[in-house]
Amino acid sequence: MKSPKQIIEAISEYHERIEVVAQDFNSGKNLFSKIDPYELATLLGEEPEDFASRTHCGHRISIENLDYPVHHYFQYLEGKISAERIGKLKKVSQDFENNLVKSDAKLTRKEIDLIEEGYVLSDLEDGGGWVVAEHCFKSETGIELEFQAEIGDGGECFGCYGPYQLRDGESAYSDETVTGESW
Repeated sequence: MKSPKQIIEAISEYHERIEVVAQDFNSGKNLFSKIDPYELATLLGEEPEDFASRTHCGHRISIENLDYPVHHYFQYLEGKISAERIGKLKKVSQDFENNLVKSDAKLTRKEIDLIEEGYVLSDLEDGGGWVVAEHCFKSETGIELEFQAEIGDGGECFGCYGPYQLRDGESAYSDETVTGESW
């Protein structure tokens, strides 16, 4: 009996391979789910490192893990909350840094989120993070097979998710992923 990989390899045309996998995926039989998603994408005609759609990503960093008093990060609040509020927060935070008060400025959840996201986006602009490349194979009958590949600084794929994994809730994106520029 042929393995799922051998079944696909026996089909010479990529569009026919895509259709066979699409029908399997759509039917829920999941025969081809046993193939590693990186290898499956390659069998369908596209290397994950070559996926054209790309998004720069980073992990959200908790404000508790930032080294300085919070006023060092207020540039991420500018234009998003009132200047008066920033001024009050900055005074308390600078007083904390100068040992004039016992605790740093108290931020709202919204302010914390703005600082954490702004910090990661700034890191992405400076070349931090990684890239998620995406590709969609569309079958002749209209079924779409989505793929995501995590791409490192050297262009290597270090994680790949195919339609079966994405349907089952696995993804290159998590609740802690902040997305930056896409191209």
